[in-house]
Amino acid sequence: MVRPSAAARLLVAIVLGGCASSGNASSGEGATSGAGTSTDAGTGGAGGDTGPGPTSSGEGGAGGLAASGGAAPSSSSSGTQETGDFEAGGDRPVTVHVPPGLEGEPAPLVLLLHGYASTGLLAETYFAMNELADAEGVILAAPDGLVDASALQYWNGTAACCDYYGTNPDDVGYLTGLIDEIASRVAVDPKRVYLVGHSAGGFMAYRTACDEASRIAAVVSLSGATEYDPQDCAPSEPVSILEIHGTADTVVAYAGGFIGVEPFPSATQTAETWAAYDGCGETPESSPLSRDVVLPVGLDADVDRWSGCAGGAGVELWTVQGGLHQPFLAADFGAQILAFLLAHPKP
Repeated sequence: MVRPSAAARLLVAIVLGGCASSGNASSGEGATSGAGTSTDAGTGGAGGDTGPGPTSSGEGGAGGLAASGGAAPSSSSSGTQETGDFEAGGDRPVTVHVPPGLEGEPAPLVLLLHGYASTGLLAETYFAMNELADAEGVILAAPDGLVDASALQYWNGTAACCDYYGTNPDDVGYLTGLIDEIASRVAVDPKRVYLVGHSAGGFMAYRTACDEASRIAAVVSLSGATEYDPQDCAPSEPVSILEIHGTADTVVAYAGGFIGVEPFPSATQTAETWAAYDGCGETPESSPLSRDVVLPVGLDADVDRWSGCAGGAGVELWTVQGGLHQPFLAADFGAQILAFLLAHPKP
């Protein structure tokens, strides 16, 4: 497992210090992508993500509800109705945002997963979906990863990202336990449970979809990637996938590369792999420069859309021409990704 150099630690500390002082700074990710080490300042946002870079983890054991000493409650689509926001997650607490006016009707649930060295709060700020969730009747939560020995929060996602010291916390178990706990307290529609992740959060979202495909209806990944070897993921049923990736990402390169010594696939390979898992047609329909998802205006996205997928699933790749790793998001970015999610429930 790759250890960080002293210079890399110093760079991370400087970057994070800038984020903490400004509260709205974008940070580079200090990862090994392709042949060399690069940093990508991105083009902004409040994601606060220094990205999947080799660091160490001093945390032991499996994170999540099990580690707090209590068993996770079983999932329910008709939980005891909370009338406002509440805290869940055991020893890894997260505020669950409940939109007004649900009145016991089962609602969609979206979990926002932050990037490496970021936080749930920053992910919530970056994706800016709270008002939209209220308008669409969506329950929203942005949990935190565990803290490693460099005092940076991470997710134990794919082999490439981001459990660099082999601690192997059960983050999939934590997230599914969190879903169960939320569903025990507010009515969650089990056919509309979704994950949205940036960078390391995208890797984590794919890992969860691999291991718990029956629990996850759809995933949106911004600047993430799935397992490099398709045989390392065996989803039990189709999961809808939207990968959004910039061609100028120098951290998690669009063309694929390495984080430390671990390879990750290209954005195209990620989408093609999930299209194969989902039984979609081999050739996607392509719509050049048909999406405005990031700023500045002009960095439009090519859309590749696979059809014929099993169980009504969908797989899409939005390629942002010239897009960086952590871009400023268009004002309607949240609306666009939520529309994709809500259009792809479990059958």
